[in-house]
Amino acid sequence: MRARRMLAATLGIVLGAGLISVGAAPAQAYEHRTTSKSGWAYTDSQQPRKSFVNTDGDAPVGAWTDATGTKHKSRSYFTFDVSRFRGTVIHKADLVVAERSATDCSITQPVELWRTDPITATTSWASSPRRRELLGTVQAGGEATCPGYLAWDIMPALQKLADQGKQTLTVEIRLPHGSEGKLSHGRKLRPFPVINSEANHAPRSSRSGSTSRPGPAGPRRIRSRWGRATTA
Repeated sequence: MRARRMLAATLGIVLGAGLISVGAAPAQAYEHRTTSKSGWAYTDSQQPRKSFVNTDGDAPVGAWTDATGTKHKSRSYFTFDVSRFRGTVIHKADLVVAERSATDCSITQPVELWRTDPITATTSWASSPRRRELLGTVQAGGEATCPGYLAWDIMPALQKLADQGKQTLTVEIRLPHGSEGKLSHGRKLRPFPVINSEANHAPRSSRSGSTSRPGPAGPRRIRSRWGRATTA
C-alpha cells in the first residue's frame, strides 16, 4: 500500500509539473486592427495637370458634372501605413469605404481597386500613380444597399507587402474603362477608408528545427515518465 501511495504521489508531481510548463508557455499575439489612411488624392480629367491632394470634401469616382453642367471624370487614391504588418501572418484584411452618393442606384456597377505607386504632391490626371495590380472588383448598386459600403479582400496583397517589409500601400479606386465616362455610373465616396485586419506573429523556428505555428493554442498531449498520456 505504501509503495502504491508513493507511486501515485510521484505521478502527480510529474504530471503537475507538465501542466505548469504548458500553462507557462507564452500566448500568441493575435490582433484585430483597424488602419486608417495616411493620405489621399483624386484626379480630374477637366483639370488634368491640377493636383488635389489631402483636400476637404468627398472622393469622386467615375463621371460627374459640376454646377455649370461640365462633365468630369475622376479617380481616387488612398495611402496606408502598413509597416506594422511586417513579420506577421495576416489571416484577414478587408479594405472598406463608405459611399456618400451614387448617380443611379438601380443598376449594378463594377468598381475596381488597384495597387499603385505612391501618390505625390504633384499627382494629377496627367501624372497619376502607375498601376501595379488589380486587387479586386466589387459590384455596387443594384440589389446592394446604395449608397452603402464597398469592401475588397486585400489579404494576399497585404501579406506580400508585409513579407517584403514594405512601409506603405497605395490604392486607386476607379471605374473600368467602359464605365468611367458614363454619368449614370458615377459616385462619391467618403474619404475615410479603413483596412480591417486580423494578424499575428509569423512562426518561429525552435532550436530543434521544428516550427511553432501561430494561432489559438489547442489541447496538448503530455507524456509522463510512466508511459501514460494526459491532455492539458
